[in-house]
Amino acid sequence: MGTGGVVDGTLIRLMRSDAAEIREGTSPADEPRDTLRFDGARAESAATTADPFLLGAFARTADIAGALDGALEASIAYANERVQFGKPIGKFQAVQQSLAVFAEEAAAVNCGAQAAARALDQGDASFEIPAAKLRANMAAQAGVAIAHQVHGAIGFTREFGLHRWTRRLIAHASEYGSERHWSEVLGARVAALGAESLWPEIARRSDRAA
Repeated sequence: MGTGGVVDGTLIRLMRSDAAEIREGTSPADEPRDTLRFDGARAESAATTADPFLLGAFARTADIAGALDGALEASIAYANERVQFGKPIGKFQAVQQSLAVFAEEAAAVNCGAQAAARALDQGDASFEIPAAKLRANMAAQAGVAIAHQVHGAIGFTREFGLHRWTRRLIAHASEYGSERHWSEVLGARVAALGAESLWPEIARRSDRAA
């Protein structure tokens, strides 16, 4: 059993049996996240076109999309059930506005994830996945904040189920690239294309997925 990464188109695999130390850990969502430290480990290499980090970012984008949908559904249900001043809080314009923003964020991530999936089917998602993961990370922050605002004090308790969505949003946004990382990746890509080539490249990718 091993772990590996891609360097300049070469898959580098380190054998787990050579690991000097395995530190058990968990993510903010209490999911296993162990840290493996290698010291003098034997390495194997093979040519590959796959990028595990990019694929991991796509998987986390899909995870965030699902968690946002779950948290939004829970927030809408709670807003329609919780009564304050004689009527459900979902009837108040401020709450409706917050939920509308939440819905926009969730829809944006779903669209980004679907675009990335179509690009993967076409064989090249090197632009779509970074864009989708960046947008997902941004939406995760907004979604967590709005969900807890709508739920009020009960939303911060472990006994209430909201944390099953929001803790995963926090965890998944922190994995396989932060906002800064993907902003730099996209910025470098856009800068390399230049003002004259950016829109034609975006249009080409959009037409390819149609």
